[in-house]
Parts: sequence; C-alpha cells; structure tokens
Amino acid sequence: MQTSQWWIGLGLLIVSALLLLLLSDNYQNTGNSQGLFIIHIMFTGVFSVVIFFERKSIPAAYKLANYIVFLGLMLVSAWSLNNNITVFHQSVMWMTILQIATIVALIVLCFYQLLPQWLNYFFLFITGVGCMLFVYMSLYLLPMYLISIVLLPALGFSLHSFIAVFITICIVLLVIKLSRYHKKYLRAFLLGVVAALVCTIIFLVQWFSAVRLVNTAYHNSLLNHNPDVPAWIQVSQQLPHTAITEKVLKTGVVYVNASDKWNDWGFDFSGFGRYHEAKKHDPLIAIASLFVQPEIGNNDKINILESTYKNRYATEERLWSGESLTTENVVTTINIWPQWQMAYTEKTIAVRNNNLPGGIWGQQEAIYLFHLPEGAVISSLSLWVNGVEEKGILTTKEKADTAYKTIVGVEKRDPSIVHWQEGNEVSVRVFPVLPADNRVFKIGITTPLLKNGNSVQYSNINFTGPPAHKTAEIIELKISGNVQPLSVPGFFHKSSDRQYYFKGRYKHQWELLLKEPALSNKGFVYKNKVYNIARYTPQLVAADLQKIYMDVDNSWSRQEWQQVLDIFKNRPVYVRNGSPVKVEKNNADELFARLSVNSFSLFPVYNITEPAKVLLITKGNPAAPNLKDMANTPFAEKMKVFLQKGHYVNVVDIGNGITPYLKTLREYRALHYEKGNMELLSQIATTGKFPYNSETDDRVVLKDAGLIINRSDSSEAALTGAPDHLYRLFAYNNIMRQMGKNLADSTADDNELITTARQANIVTPLSCLIVLETKADYERFNIKAIEDGLNNAAQNKSGAVPEPHEWALIITGLAGLIYMHYTKKRNKKYA
Repeated sequence: MQTSQWWIGLGLLIVSALLLLLLSDNYQNTGNSQGLFIIHIMFTGVFSVVIFFERKSIPAAYKLANYIVFLGLMLVSAWSLNNNITVFHQSVMWMTILQIATIVALIVLCFYQLLPQWLNYFFLFITGVGCMLFVYMSLYLLPMYLISIVLLPALGFSLHSFIAVFITICIVLLVIKLSRYHKKYLRAFLLGVVAALVCTIIFLVQWFSAVRLVNTAYHNSLLNHNPDVPAWIQVSQQLPHTAITEKVLKTGVVYVNASDKWNDWGFDFSGFGRYHEAKKHDPLIAIASLFVQPEIGNNDKINILESTYKNRYATEERLWSGESLTTENVVTTINIWPQWQMAYTEKTIAVRNNNLPGGIWGQQEAIYLFHLPEGAVISSLSLWVNGVEEKGILTTKEKADTAYKTIVGVEKRDPSIVHWQEGNEVSVRVFPVLPADNRVFKIGITTPLLKNGNSVQYSNINFTGPPAHKTAEIIELKISGNVQPLSVPGFFHKSSDRQYYFKGRYKHQWELLLKEPALSNKGFVYKNKVYNIARYTPQLVAADLQKIYMDVDNSWSRQEWQQVLDIFKNRPVYVRNGSPVKVEKNNADELFARLSVNSFSLFPVYNITEPAKVLLITKGNPAAPNLKDMANTPFAEKMKVFLQKGHYVNVVDIGNGITPYLKTLREYRALHYEKGNMELLSQIATTGKFPYNSETDDRVVLKDAGLIINRSDSSEAALTGAPDHLYRLFAYNNIMRQMGKNLADSTADDNELITTARQANIVTPLSCLIVLETKADYERFNIKAIEDGLNNAAQNKSGAVPEPHEWALIITGLAGLIYMHYTKKRNKKYA
C-alpha cells in the first residue's frame, strides 16, 4: 500500500495525457475546452490530496517519482488551459513528442538503480535534449511571471506559468543525484544538451541561408523590376521550393516569430486574415527569428504560399471561421459508361462543427475545394435544409455571389454555392454548420475517362477541406456495359458483375483502369440536336515554324536543353531573358545556367509577334502562379489584348506537368497544345507539320481523353440512349472555347453562353449552382430555374439505376447522416 499512491498518480497522468492528445484537436481555439480543463485540474487535485495525506508513509525512492508525476499532471493541465487562454499557439509535432518523452524519461530515471546502465544513458540523453526545451519555455514565459505572482492569490491557475521552471529544476536535481551515483551519467545528460544545441545551430544556419535567399530575391525584384508582373512573382521565381523556405515564408503568418509574442498570448485581434491555417509555435523558428527575418511583407508571403506551395485552400475568402469543422462522412456513388468513356460521380458529405452548444464561436462556414480531371464539370448540387434535400439552381456568378454574401454575411441563414476556379478546381461553400451538429450536402461531377496508353482511367474526385483523417466512407461503383476492368483498387469488394462497394475510412486518391472500349454510336438528343462521341486522331498540318522558343526553368535538364538545340539546329532558337535572346554557341551555357535556377517560368506569349510561325517548347512546373494571381496586372491586360485578336500559340510540353497559367490558356483553347517528347519534336522539325485539332461550334476535342464530341442536326433515324452527361461535357468545353477571347473578363454578361450553361446545368466561369433556404430567397435575388434545361444531374436520370443492394447501402449511409441531423436539431430545440 506504501506505493499505491504512485500507481494512482501514474494512472491519472496516462488518462489525462490521452484525453488531451485525443480530444485537444476538437477543442483547440473553440472556446469550448473549459470542461476538458476541469477534468485535468481535478486529476491534479486528486493526486495532490492523495500524496499529501500519504506523505509520511511514502518511501524515499518514490517521493521524487510522485513529484515528477505531479509535474506531469500540471503540464497536461497547463496545455489544457492553453486551449482557453492562449499562451503558446498550437505546438509543432516535435515539441509535443519531446515533452512527452522527457516526462517519461524522468519517471523512469527515478528507478535508475533497477535499470541497466545503457538504458539510463539513453534516458539521460533524452532528458538533456528535453531540458533545453523546458529552459526555452521558461525564458519565453519570463515576462509573465510577475503578473502570475500578483494574480496567484486570486487565481491559483496562474501557477501554471511556472511549470516549465519547476520541471527544469527537477531535471537538474535528478541529474545531480544520478551523477553522484555514476559520473558517466552526467556525460550522457550533457551529450543530450549538446545535441539539442547542435540541432539548433544547424537549423539556424539553414534559416540564415533561406532568409538570405528570400531577401536577395526581394532586393533583386526591386532593382530589376518587371513592370508586367507583381514583385512577389519575381521573388517566388528565384526561391527554391524547400521545406525551410516554406517555414521562412510562413513566419509571422502561421509560425509565431519573436515579435509576435503579444499575439501568441491571446491578444491577436487580426480576425481570420487572408491565410487560414492554425497558428503554430516552433521554438526553433521563434529563436531564429530573433536574429533575422525576411524583409518581404506578409501579403507577398501569402501570395507566394498560395501560388507555389499549393496552399490555395488556406487563402480562400471566408465570411465565417471554419476552424472547428471536420468531415464526418462521405457517401460516394459512381457510374461509369465505358462505351461513352465517361462517368458521373456523386459525393454526399456530412461536415461536423465540433464546438459545443452555446460556445462563443457558434456557427461556422464549411469550404471544400474539389480537384477535377481535365475536362470535367460540376453538374449538380444539393443541400439538406431542415432534413430535406434541396437541389441547386444554376444562375449567373454575379447573382449567386450577391445572394450568398447577403445571406451568409448579413442574415446568417442557409445557403450553399459552387464556384468554378482555375486549374480544374471548384469550391463548395456551406452555411451555417451549427455547434455540435452535422450539415449534409451533395455534389455531382461529370467526367470523361482519361486515356492511359491502351486503357482508360477513372480517378477518384478528391477534395481539400475540413480534416478528413477520421472520416468514414461508403463507395458504390457500377460499370455499365460489358467492359471488364483491368485494375481495381484492392480495398473494393465485388458485389456482382462489374459492381463494387467499399465501407471504411475515407480514401483520398485512387484510380480504376479499364480496357479501351469500342465507342457507342448512340447519341443524346437535346433541342433537335444529336450529340455523338468519336475517337480523336491528331491531324498533322503544315506549319511554317520560323522561330523556336524554349521556356526554361529548373525542371529542365542540360541534356534536354542540348537535345532541343540539336533537333532545331537549322532554325533560330530563342529564350526569354527579360527580352528575346537568340541562343548561340557562345552564350548557350550562360543562358541555361541563368534560366535553369528559376523555380518556374511565366512565358509572356503576348510578346510573340507572329504566333502561327512560332513553336514554344515548355516543361512546366505545376507549382506556379495562375492567371487569377495576376489579375489587374499589365501581364493580364496584355494577355487579354493578345487573345482578343484570336491568336493561337503552338506549344509542345515535354514534361509531366504544365504551368497553371498555360493550363488555363489551354482550357480556354488559346493554345495548340501537345504533350510530347524529343521524338515528337524531331518529327515536327523533319516534316514541318504540327498536330492541329480543329474545334468548331459543333465539335469539341477532349484531348486528354482522346475523344471528340460532335453536334449535328437530329433526325428520326438518330440512335439515342447516351447519358445526358454527353451534352453537359460538350456544353462545358464549348463554353470554355468560346470564352478564350474574354479571358480576363470571366464575369462578362454573355447571355448566349450563360443560357447554354443553364440548359446543361453546369458550373462555368460565368455560372454557379446555388441552394437557398426559401422560395422567397430565390425570388428576391431573381434566381429562377430554366424551364427547358436538364436541371441537376442524378444517378437515376442517367441510365444508372442502382441495384437493390446498392440502394440499401446508399440509403443506409444517407439515413444515418439525416438521422444525426434531425437528432441534433431536436435536442437543440428542447434544450
């Protein structure tokens, strides 16, 4: 019984730590963590009472162990209190792990006489490393000590400010005790201290180097400013996309720096700001920022992070916070028609607000970014309002934005909206998600199956949004016709011939391969027009290519550079180095060395005087700005003038990616674009011919899918039976083609294109799908469904009626989501 109190304390510490680690994510920055803190402080209080009354009977060997367990409980309690009163923003992972490891090491070392020496050496090394962290925390909190002492009689909680100091003292006393027993133990501890200092120095060296690169790039952008693009783009071009550079750019935006201390202590009145990622505290960054910080401003940092570090979700405009949201459930239903080489996917998603009822932050706005394959289009949207599925209505972007911002920003009632974005992405917004409640919405995506050698590929529609690491998912997949899949992900179970299902954790990214099918001659008829599908075969057309431009960045190898020069040795080859420069033998090495250090290139195609006589060879980097990032700049304005003249640029991409801005130009059909290699370039150089796809008002080409969709006059003899998605794909790609000349003006009121979008019920740069709460809301904003349009796509309207067992799984998933929704509403009503 003499040691029972120690086991009680150890059990309380383990339970308390697990509660904090498992539940803290749900409470961080929500204002609802008071209950969790009370549990932790109760555990600490219970153990304090136990050891106080048993103090005389505690063996000497356990007294220090009890004290360390008590400090561990206080440390957990302090971090729980930190969720209510921010002293340290969210710890980086290594900081959390090191604190846990240090407390474990201290507890184990209390029984050093029972352990082999090598194990004591190991734990003393860990203690030495952890000691440096607690010394840092003690110094960081130094300005708070006087206030904490003054408040101690009134608020005993202020004692938490001294926990790091107490742990540091405990470490020193324990090490002194052990070093008297064995002198080499002190060396193991000091080795840990030295290791921590060496790691800090290594980080500082890397930090100084990265900051110098950022500052040098910033100074160069001021000295050699390109007036066509913002200065931050020039800075971004010169920076390597490394982890340490990203940390430098996030300092003051995400990571707390030395000058942010008052903000870190709960005095941050900046609102949501432009960058929506949880504030983090990294001691290494805080220390490094004491010595040197990047000179570039926060807005420019955010622009670089958004465009070149794939952090666009973090910069989405928010009318309400979404910090406490998680993705609860996903029900995915997929219908694939190999004979038309297309698929329709519906994702029904439940998003949960983890705030407790009555919390100070209340309702929140959910935002999702869906990443679509090339040529895909959003064709349906639903939002559950009071337990009933309400389908979206397609309208102009301006009307939808006005309605959404008015209702969400002022009236705070139910809407949902889908926006088209550059780079094959769409954003979905849902409001409100109430505290301790789920909100359910559904989005439908029409996609072509992309060509992959002698097969075609379906890729899962993945998203970025509220965390989905604990999300449950049901997937139902049906393949129509007689085509057997070549490759099915192993997590699927086969329910019947060409039908599969999955139930488990959410699957973010996966692909399905099918043998390239024979295409059906059946079409879809709409408004006396029939839409048919056919294989696309590139047509080689004579091209008078008098100039070759190489669009060089750090993705190019010297071998590729030399191969292109050899292939086109009989033609003049140019690069852009501020202005066009002809590549000669005497300057080739210097030009490559200068251009290949850039992280990406933004080739100004508008400066090409005779586009039809030019071939642009690129190897684009996807981590680069898009046209939206350059809105209202001379670059964008000159591009608009260039495209209004109806120019097309011949482009061969020899890489695996494409620069986002060229990708947008391609989607708008402003490029004669071909994926290729050195063999294709040799063929062009030898034959003088370039692959050319002639799109018209009655013919669109889905090049990545290797398809053509033709429109022709309908006749009684026309074979019908194709899904309506055939028309939706045609309409979307035809709208994008026609919008090419109005690239910089995606809000233009083009009635003909908007009418086409409404008839096909598809989201485009000109149109949005929106769900409002009442009929009166639609009338107030003059949003009406078109009478002769296709309306929202649906599985049961596309020749894709699920089998009975499929309906059972789908209904079970949806019923669960709706039941939770109703239950939360009812509980709130009678609370």
